Amino acid sequence: MAISIILFSLMLFSLASFLILFPLGLYQYTIIPFVIFCILLLLFRMWFYHRCRKYIDLNKNIISIENFIQGNEKNEGYIRFNSENNSYSCVCNDSIIRFNLKGFILKKSFIRAFIVRQIRYKAVSNKLKIAKLFSLKLKCNFKYNKLYLIINNHTYLILMNGISINTIISSEISKSKFAALYSSLRTFLAGNVIIDINEKIYLDYYKVYSRF
Repeated sequence: MAISIILFSLMLFSLASFLILFPLGLYQYTIIPFVIFCILLLLFRMWFYHRCRKYIDLNKNIISIENFIQGNEKNEGYIRFNSENNSYSCVCNDSIIRFNLKGFILKKSFIRAFIVRQIRYKAVSNKLKIAKLFSLKLKCNFKYNKLYLIINNHTYLILMNGISINTIISSEISKSKFAALYSSLRTFLAGNVIIDINEKIYLDYYKVYSRF
């Protein structure tokens, strides 16, 4: 946590320096703050991805979410998670989806990222570029017109008129497992191919990249 605070503080300082100097026409003095900001942004993103991957690997749920969704006459679906001592769970008969998110700040975004991935797999697998899995919005063929995620009585719309909705944070959380997509030309190009994808393949991303 201390590392993230230091990196974020330095990022803000370098960005502020750039924004102050650039309007004053002191362009020769803006290069260093801008370069420092870009480096710190990259380091912060690497740290964030590493942190997210750790929690994704600790919370593997290879299970269909459709049985966990309750619908109504308006063609709206609801999936509900309740928390207890940093453990978030959704129960359906003898099946359970559980996340242990102790120490992870962005808990609701983590759960949202998981649900949005499940909605998108059928739309992306063998049809769209794998990078579409992480986009902010994506048209999906889903049984409900709207889907709401309820976490401790707080409601979040994650599907509307067939469009699945990621936030920037939930998108980055899902993207973290495929961080290599954005760190080299080879894997960036791999992200623009169409492949078979589901939660099991997503979790075992090294095997995905061994194909390229």
